[in-house]
Order: sequence, then structure tokens, then C-alpha cells
Amino acid sequence: MIKTIDELISKDNYPPVLLIFGEEEYLIEDSIQKIKSKFQADDLTSFDLEVLNGEKTSYREIVEKCLTFPFVSKTRTVIVNNFDLLPELSRAKKDNTNISFKNYLENPQSSTFLVLISKDDSLNNVSSLKNSQKSTKKGKHQSSTKFPYDLIFSKHQWIEFKKFKDNDYINWINKKVEAQKKKISPVAAQIFLTSLNPNLRDLDNELDKLLLFSKDKNILNEEDITLLIGQSRKYNVFELQKAIGNRDLKLSLDILTNLLANERQEMLIMTVVAKYFITLWKLFDLAQSNLSNSEIASKSGINPYFVREYLSALKQYEIHEIEKAIILLNEIDEKLKSTSINSLYLMQSLIVRILEKE
Repeated sequence: MIKTIDELISKDNYPPVLLIFGEEEYLIEDSIQKIKSKFQADDLTSFDLEVLNGEKTSYREIVEKCLTFPFVSKTRTVIVNNFDLLPELSRAKKDNTNISFKNYLENPQSSTFLVLISKDDSLNNVSSLKNSQKSTKKGKHQSSTKFPYDLIFSKHQWIEFKKFKDNDYINWINKKVEAQKKKISPVAAQIFLTSLNPNLRDLDNELDKLLLFSKDKNILNEEDITLLIGQSRKYNVFELQKAIGNRDLKLSLDILTNLLANERQEMLIMTVVAKYFITLWKLFDLAQSNLSNSEIASKSGINPYFVREYLSALKQYEIHEIEKAIILLNEIDEKLKSTSINSLYLMQSLIVRILEKE
């Protein structure tokens, strides 16, 4: 059993067969993406990567793909998504195609890395059963001892992504933050978790945003989380930025009013919105080119996650409107710092003037 896909990739020593399964679908998808990225470094190496859909393939095709020698790389990678939907798996008796796959599993091609992705619920918690030496117990997990899983578990490597418990989420947040050479306080991590749904996909997206906007800080504390996330997912600076990008005046004013009612976040809001329009200004010329989103992200230094959102906003604003927004932001920033005019009034008027069409 392999604990993490990162461990496997870092060693650069791949088993001939790897089964990936479990209840945390996001971690499974993330693992597949990491494997694809590793073996699809350029156009040439992509020839040695084959992705099949179990629902539309067969044992015979899988074996044929696996027996093909690599074209450029030293390893040929064959990924089979939805392996549990393979038509042969539903057959009660073995036929010739089953036997051919059995033979391959017993003597796999050394130059091939076969990755099988299964969503078979009956496999869940197999790792716990095996650790407690109860893998032969029948019942819910009986199918794990049936072909081809019996052969895979006994002869090959596998990873189970078990359903996260509360502490697992905290550990995952800590590891992701540490990977960026930062730290997050235990209280801050808990606030971050409780402010969101315990869903890894959502947590990952929000954590990417948090790390991006706090790139100059090495330690994230509870104040950072409260300021950056806001009181709810609906009312935070990231949603305000998105609403402004969509030129949604009503939603922008609702979020702004809620943010200022709950926390004094004027400077944070001004910083985030100013940075947003400066980024749009820098992107304007790149958006007119024929570059792909990944190329635009690379040339501009923007996180690839946000490129589509920025390009969508550029369809809402002309270049002179972006420049006008930057000037208005500077003006209001000065007034917030040097006058006693109500901050809510100043910032509401700012949003209205930015979003109004000329």
C-alpha cells in the first residue's frame, strides 16, 4: 500500500500496476492530475500517456495498450478511469479476455505504469481491514477479494483515499500551507475550516485564494482568516471582487455593506480591488493575443486558477474604464486616510462610479 501519490512521484520509481480508490473523490482527481502532469511534460512525452474510460473499454484493449512500448519516455503510462464500470467486471464467469488480463497482472510489462481508478464503494475501508488483518472477512467488502481486486491487492500497489474526519481536514490544511513555506496557527486553521463547508474541493479553492493574497506573510493567524474570508462565503472580499468583475452593482453593494457592517475592512477591500484592476490593466494586451489560458498565466504571473475569471471581467470593461477605476481607487484611498467622511458612503460611491457605464 502507498500512502500518498507525492511519495510515489518523488521517488520516480513507478510500480507496474497501481489501484486508486476511496471516498475522497477530490484527492483521487488530484492524484490523477499529478500523474498526468508528471508524464505529460511536453508534446513528445504525451505520446506515452494513454487515458481510457472503463465504461467504454475492455480488458483486451487495456492489455494491448499496456504491452505497447514507450515512444519517447522510459515509461508508458496507461490510466483507466471508471475501472469499476468495465463491462467484464459484471460478468459472473471468466472468459478469455478475463484470462488475458489475469495473465497481464501476474506478469506485467516492466516499462508500463498502469493506473486503475475505481469508484467501487465495496472497496472502501479495505486499508483498515487489512491493517487489522481482517481482509478475508466476507460481507460488505467481499468484492475486494474477487477478480481482479484479489490479484491487485496481493501482488501490486494501491492507494485508498478514506473519508476525511475533522482532524484530517486540519492536517491537510497545515500540509498545504507548509508546502508554500508558510505556517498557520491552530486557531486560524479551525476558523478557516468552520467558515467553509468541510469539502476538500471548496477548501482547496479558498485556501489557494488565501495563500495568494497573503503571499508576503509567513505566518497566518486568526485575524488574517477573519479579514480575508469574512463572516461567510457569501460576504467576503473575494466574492466582492467577483461581483465587481461581473459588473453586478446590486450584489457588489450588498457584499460591501455586509463587510463593513461586520468588520472594519476598508483598507483590505481597497487593496484587493486596486490589485484586481491593476492586474486587469496588465492583462489587457495579453487577452487580445491568441495565447492559451496557461500561457497567459505563465507570462503574467497570475495563478492559473484565476485566469478565466480575469478574462471574463475584461469582457465587461474597456481599457479606459479600467484606468478610470484605478484613478478613482487612488482618490478614495486618500479620502479614507485624510478625511472623516463616512467610509461606507465613500466606498459605495466608489463602487457605483466604477461600475456605471459611460
